[in-house]
Amino acid sequence: FFDGGADDRPQEPYMTVENAGNPFLDLTESKFPEESWQADAVYANHFQDAGAKLVVRAKEAIYATYHGYGLKNVQATDEADDSVTWELENIDKRLQERINMFMVNQEVDLGSITSAEALEEVAPSWREKGGWTTSRSWDGLKRRLLHALMTNSPFTVVVTGSWQSMGYGGNHGYQSMAATMENLLGPLFDKLNVQLVVRAIGLPPLQGLSSQDEEELTIGGR
Repeated sequence: FFDGGADDRPQEPYMTVENAGNPFLDLTESKFPEESWQADAVYANHFQDAGAKLVVRAKEAIYATYHGYGLKNVQATDEADDSVTWELENIDKRLQERINMFMVNQEVDLGSITSAEALEEVAPSWREKGGWTTSRSWDGLKRRLLHALMTNSPFTVVVTGSWQSMGYGGNHGYQSMAATMENLLGPLFDKLNVQLVVRAIGLPPLQGLSSQDEEELTIGGR
């Protein structure tokens, strides 16, 4: 979108440790210059609108990456321009699948849910959707995202999992969950002028490894 106040933006850096008074760049409202984009209500409204549309496009693109573009019976014609014909799949079904793909249950209370069985009672369909989290974690995620956007600071995500999910045991590193996340969301964060940093930590096995697992682990180069 067009920034009508681009020529009036501050030239001197203000997102600094000295100005913030802390290493986390937590600035109070009074420390943002009046000409900064963070203090510009018009810019903020345009940014919010453009950001929301960007997220929608990203969801559509990520869904299409895993489920295709919703076309069937694609066939070449005999026309000179090499045109093709196609049919659309069930649009309503694809829309619901995309909604489920990104739907996260945010009402899990770990104070009362202490087992997998209890989780299934509260969120029985989380496996078919985007997963589950707690309201506290969800609020914290929103605050961290807002902080990264307001300060243009790196946004760091740490992914933990079994050694198989980290790319060992015959898999490539780019097939790991961390690499997939960085590949899918990195360009999206770039659009928002935020650097996405993804780190992976492989957890030790909960039980003893079988001889086959040990062999795969060795092949993976752990």
